[in-house]
Amino acid sequence: SKWAAAAKTLQARLYLHLKDYPNAITAASLGISSPANDALVPHGSSQQIDLNLNFDFFDISRPGDTGFDPPAYLPGFMKANGYSRNSKTVDRALYDHFFEVGVYTPGALDPNTQDGMFTGDSPHPLLTFYETQLIIAEASARLAAPNIANAVTALNKVRAQLVTGTINGKTIDASYISATSIQYDPYVALDFNPITGLADKGQGTQQKNLIYEIISQRFILLLAQYEIFNDLRRLQVATPVVKLPIPISAGTVYPGRFVYPQSEVNTNPNVKALVVDQFTKVPIFQ
Repeated sequence: SKWAAAAKTLQARLYLHLKDYPNAITAASLGISSPANDALVPHGSSQQIDLNLNFDFFDISRPGDTGFDPPAYLPGFMKANGYSRNSKTVDRALYDHFFEVGVYTPGALDPNTQDGMFTGDSPHPLLTFYETQLIIAEASARLAAPNIANAVTALNKVRAQLVTGTINGKTIDASYISATSIQYDPYVALDFNPITGLADKGQGTQQKNLIYEIISQRFILLLAQYEIFNDLRRLQVATPVVKLPIPISAGTVYPGRFVYPQSEVNTNPNVKALVVDQFTKVPIFQ
């Protein structure tokens, strides 16, 4: 039953890519129903056997080479306004679960490999309850006749679980949890009203403000997953268009696809026909 539910979540993800929102909702409704059923890669403490590969990279292979200082966008996004996106939300505990200052470089914002997301034995998420509910939420909000109530309900299921400190097979360290560091009160539809709503993000309509909150939550919770890159491209063309202001560090457009390494081009005849400029979009994100 867990495999079947995971397959439905994966199906829902692909329907979301295809902008087939009714089928995305139908599939996700049969998807992963609780964090206990998340599809996670298990890890342990033995290098080259079962160690978390993020930890291996951050802590063993390349300590200090990869951090979350600017121009990394996520930490600043979470930290803005005192870690509070609005009066019902405080992300501080989750921020501390992701990041820690000075682990490898004094004063630098490093991945939390000490007691957070990137420890050696941390599971790595593949398909989760959080993603499943956020698919329902976004797809409901993007229907031709938006189902705002359904979208808010799904988003609130995510928030009700987040406040417990559970994420991707781990619980946020107790030292990060306090009454002022974690808050995910349930939303109501009126919270997303333009001007008067507490979650108004200047998008112009209730629907767009709600979508902005949903994709913001995805951006946070899908850290270290490829699905974030899919979102970056998908949100350029999904209607109504609502995007996060993620900066482009060079040039004027986001990359449209992964780059095939030359070794793959040289040895795999199936790749040669696919080699195009990295800014050429794949068809579903055009």
